Amino acid sequence: MALSGYMAVSLGWESIFYIFGCSSLVIGALWFILTSNSPDVHPWISDRERRYILDAIGVSMKFSDCVSRSDLTLTLNGNNDL
Repeated sequence: MALSGYMAVSLGWESIFYIFGCSSLVIGALWFILTSNSPDVHPWISDRERRYILDAIGVSMKFSDCVSRSDLTLTLNGNNDL
C-alpha cells in the first residue's frame, strides 16, 4: 500500500494500474513458460528427477481425475446430488 501511495504522488494515480498490470502480465507469462501440468510433461527435468518426483507423490494425477467444470457448477449452485 505504501508503494501505491508513493507512485500516486510521484507518478500520478494512473501509474498504479499500469505498473501493477504490466508486472502481473510478466509474472503470468513467466508462470506459463516455466511450469507444466505434471512432471510427465515437463521439458526441463531429467528422467531421474522425474522418476524421483513420481515415486514420491505416488500415482500421478491424470487430467480426467480433476473436477470438471459442470461438477463444480452443480456444487456451487447447491445441487450436491452428483
